[in-house]
Amino acid sequence: MRLLVVLPGRGSYGPTELGSLRRLAGSSAEAARAVEEVIAAMDAPRREARRSSIADLDAAAAFDPETHLAGENASALIVACALADFLLLERAGASIAGITGNSLGFYAALGASGALSLEDTGRLVEEMASLQATHGAGGQVIVPVSGDDWLADSSQARAADDAVAAGTAWLSVDLGSFRVLGARDADLLAARLPKTRLGGREYPMVLAKHRAFHTPLVADVADAVSTSWNLEWRTPRHHLLLGNGAIATPWSADPRALAEYTLREQVVTPFRLAAAIRTGLRELAPDAVVLTGPGESIGGSLGASILAEGWRGLRTRDAFRARQSADPVLLSLARPDQRARVLTTSP
Repeated sequence: MRLLVVLPGRGSYGPTELGSLRRLAGSSAEAARAVEEVIAAMDAPRREARRSSIADLDAAAAFDPETHLAGENASALIVACALADFLLLERAGASIAGITGNSLGFYAALGASGALSLEDTGRLVEEMASLQATHGAGGQVIVPVSGDDWLADSSQARAADDAVAAGTAWLSVDLGSFRVLGARDADLLAARLPKTRLGGREYPMVLAKHRAFHTPLVADVADAVSTSWNLEWRTPRHHLLLGNGAIATPWSADPRALAEYTLREQVVTPFRLAAAIRTGLRELAPDAVVLTGPGESIGGSLGASILAEGWRGLRTRDAFRARQSADPVLLSLARPDQRARVLTTSP
């Protein structure tokens, strides 16, 4: 079974995900080795910066928003969980059609694809989180552009587009069923956008402790990126889908261009996960889409992208649910039954 693997971004490690790495490590000897390897690699730059170990953060007795949602900690926890899951997939012999990630998840995808080593992935995550904390500006607001049926809601999309056209917001992330907008004042933007309720939540929603990633408001971050990090950029060993819908292939990717995209372009331009998924479904012919941990916060968005593409003939949520019950095309590693389909052990 050929898999299109998606690694999640910020917001995917919350109270219910606390202890994810500990639970995964306890599920098997192979999982323990993967978790240990990832943490060892990613903790190296954190020790230099005198930050807490990822293992200690994950093992906390209770979820502390001030600690666990802080950019440098949240980023490390999310990337570590995603990479440990991916190592298990790869070492279980899974056939990887391609890899992508949502925003921060793209940094994890660089490590998963082999474009960066695990150590360099950890350094990239640490340094970029530090730069965002020092030089980042603005905030983010998430707006649904589809309904509970996962089909496009033109009125919500129009409101988001109007805010961008008026210059009061910038498109930050296109998830397909949601758009994340960046603004100088996220609270003010949220107050101006029409209110809606989806999945039991009120929108628009201001994302806590987020800067206006992927917009010109964080141009100072791109300007501050240092070549002294000495990251070794390599040709990926798996197809890597970028946030602009392009593919970096194992036989044609230019490591210098990949570095330029990662350190400059994607910092200040929209990250279009929906475009990456569309390209992956069309060009890489996967049999299923797999979402790694932590959590499954973007599972609905991936389902909506599948419907928008009409992949496997699926065009309604009811049809998608029926297919998931019989022969799933979207597998979340956070769900034990679905995890067991692609891994021999299930944490």
